[in-house]
Order: sequence, then structure tokens, then C-alpha cells
Amino acid sequence: MTALGPVSGRLQRLVLMLSSSSDGEALAAARAIGRLLTSVGADWHTLASALLPPDRPAADRRTEAWRADLEFCVGRIQRLKGRDRDFVVDMLAWTQSRAPTLKQSAWLKDIVRRAA
Repeated sequence: MTALGPVSGRLQRLVLMLSSSSDGEALAAARAIGRLLTSVGADWHTLASALLPPDRPAADRRTEAWRADLEFCVGRIQRLKGRDRDFVVDMLAWTQSRAPTLKQSAWLKDIVRRAA
């Protein structure tokens, strides 16, 4: 939030005002946010970008070895039973947009160990 840092306190108060049940107050807050952003050389896109988590450096990213584990399990899906099979099928969908959690990765490793 570097560009927004100097106005972050005021911006926070105005964003909270957007939740007002009064349409007039919410609209006034939105317009005030627009003016405040303009005053620091920013816009709504800058604000939206500031709300996203920063990209993690490559060194901090979890290893993607889990993809090979998932492919291994998919190749042996008929050998898997009940919950493990359901988990692997669900992982195919879940991991389209994100990496598995540590707990999910551990379960996947355990399935690989048992299916090998």
C-alpha cells in the first residue's frame, strides 16, 4: 500500500462507511474515497490491487512436488478406497486454482506411500 500509505487511516474509515445502511452515506463514502485516491495520484484500481496479497517470491513458494503425487494417485485411482479416492478426486478440482494446504499435502503423501 505504498501509494496509499499516507492516507490509509482515512481510507480505512471511509471503506467502513461503505457498509452504512443509509444509501446516501454509502454513496458519499464512495465518492470521498474516489476524491481521496485522486489526491494521492491513485484510483480504484490501485485500491483493489492493494487489497490483494503480494506475490510470494519463488523461494517462499511451496514446492510443487505435490502435482507429481497427485498424478501418481490419479493413475492408481482404482486401487484407492473410499475417503482416499474421494480426496484425490476433490484435489483435482481444488488444485486448479491453488496449492494444497500442508494438511492436504501430508494426506496426499500418505496416500502415495500406501498406493506404491
